[in-house]
Amino acid sequence: MRKTLIITQVLLGLALLGFLAYRFVFHTVPPLVRDPSTWKNWEGFYALSYTGLSKEEEGPYLTRQGFADHLTALREAGYVPLIPEDIVAFYRGEHPLPAKGVLILFEGGRKDSFLLGSPLLEKKGFIATMTVPTAFLESPSNFYLKKGDLKRLSRSPYWRLASMGHEAYKKITDYRGQPGHFLTARSASPSGPEDDRAFMERVSRDYRRAASLLTEITGKPVPAYLYPFADSGSSPQADPLAAEINRKALQALHSIAFVGAHAPFNGPNRDPLQLTRLRVPSSWKGKQLISELEKSAPQTAPLDGIQQPGIWESDKRVTLREGVILLSADSPYWIRGTEDWEDQEVTLKVQLPEKAALSVFLRHQDRDNQLVFSVTAKEAALREQQKRGRQTLAVKPLSFDQGVSRLFRLRIKANRAWCWSGEKPLFGPVPLSPLIARGKIGLIVQGAQASLEAFQARPLFGYYVFADAYQAVPPGNRADTRAVLLPWKDGDPAFFAEEKRKMDVLKAAADGVQVIPVLTVTPTPSPQARGRLVAQVRKAWEDPLLKPLIRTLALSGGDEEWVSAFHAAGFKVIRIIRPDEAEKITAGPARISADWICLEGPREAVLSAVERLLFRVPARKIIALTTETESRMPPGVYPAFSRLKEGRGK
Repeated sequence: MRKTLIITQVLLGLALLGFLAYRFVFHTVPPLVRDPSTWKNWEGFYALSYTGLSKEEEGPYLTRQGFADHLTALREAGYVPLIPEDIVAFYRGEHPLPAKGVLILFEGGRKDSFLLGSPLLEKKGFIATMTVPTAFLESPSNFYLKKGDLKRLSRSPYWRLASMGHEAYKKITDYRGQPGHFLTARSASPSGPEDDRAFMERVSRDYRRAASLLTEITGKPVPAYLYPFADSGSSPQADPLAAEINRKALQALHSIAFVGAHAPFNGPNRDPLQLTRLRVPSSWKGKQLISELEKSAPQTAPLDGIQQPGIWESDKRVTLREGVILLSADSPYWIRGTEDWEDQEVTLKVQLPEKAALSVFLRHQDRDNQLVFSVTAKEAALREQQKRGRQTLAVKPLSFDQGVSRLFRLRIKANRAWCWSGEKPLFGPVPLSPLIARGKIGLIVQGAQASLEAFQARPLFGYYVFADAYQAVPPGNRADTRAVLLPWKDGDPAFFAEEKRKMDVLKAAADGVQVIPVLTVTPTPSPQARGRLVAQVRKAWEDPLLKPLIRTLALSGGDEEWVSAFHAAGFKVIRIIRPDEAEKITAGPARISADWICLEGPREAVLSAVERLLFRVPARKIIALTTETESRMPPGVYPAFSRLKEGRGK
């Protein structure tokens, strides 16, 4: 009997060893689909977060089967896993991202997320980032990860770590007896509320303690932070100094931070310390997740809010009835994928009750940085909202007949705006602040429900034109001209002193067209010669008429030292180069400092150079001037023309 037992145990042991050997030799794990050398996307990335995983079907957390379904859907749709370091490099302009890069976050440092998620990440070839409130490391509960768990996690190729502060997850009672968040409310004490210094030190200490613990465990800094309660100091109950205090403490230790929890996409112009992610509902299937990501992708084609009701994002349900969207009162509606729109045209047809007011948001960055077109029964107005306050730019009386719809068209181009009611101009060109250059589109109705009968929005991309004057551009092409580049020989101050030249610049500005002087310079002049030309240009630029209108120069024949010299003088710079020069630039490790690169040459050579440049700079920073009439380039690259004839470029 004993002999039989021993033989059985030996056989079982051999079977186990055989299984492990088979698994080691034959079991294949899908490789991590990450090859940064092939990445050339500068348009942004997606971020998802999960609050936890569960074995059970019932409960608030996604099941492991559900998470497996999500990962399968992401992989089949072509999404590539990102780590926080990828995003840091992206916002520093050091490296692009994959076309569909996604950062997966797990909130709260839960052990079940790690245990249940690890085999699925390995099986599907994905990476996740665990965000940890470090106070839980000292908790007696086994519900949360401990230091030993984090050391194992930090050694895994399928996990990264991020901070959620130390005690930042706590709710406190503020000095007024009201509930508040640890990082954004002043705590109470027997002697009264915290003073500014005590508030700042308590908050800063929390950031430092968490970062120190995580660095001690991993042996390296932790670049990412996730704000508990999605509150970095902007919530209604936050202390007025909370945003400033948190930002200062955060940026001393971390390079990126996630605040918002309702939108997955982050574009290149988003503040890296105010990133957003989508907290994924536990009820979603993989197909629904992919659909939501696709809706939030950057939009570059014309949009129709009636024919495409899925483009709207709102706390209220978007109700479409008989071809009309019913806008609930006092609830904003946003157009997904327009966060980085610059020039744009918006057309809407609306029926407003007598006591209702409609506001259309344009270039909206936040509530303190936006353009607002507002309509009531009595007037239409255009206003700029900035941190220093609201400024009314234009007002026009209206008469709204009850029950009658009105059609409005808005056009925003560079630093000018126009508005029409039907075919009748209301106002424009209205000068705009250059500080509000891009942002998303939205609207809100206040006072009563309204009916939106038509809504179209389209981005205006335009092209660059090399010409001797703006007036030399054919009238039929001016609406689509983004900028005109004028030859400026030797930076002669008398060039722009001529009255007709000044009028030409003013006419271009009134049409929303930039005027960009082109300087031909020697690649390696003496420092004295470079300094003299820069000083000469600055002197011409001091003209009060030209200074607000000409902020960019184009350099032909220059190098990085020329770019640096004009940057120091306050100009943005376009560097005009040949395709062979682009090859030399992209082959080197140095960062390309010019604000834009203009490639000039035969189409095929330019196209090849564009493909190389996209590994180093975004498409929106590339201008292509070819010798062919047809100048089709990769999406986002601006075409340029010389000797433009009527209708060309359309």
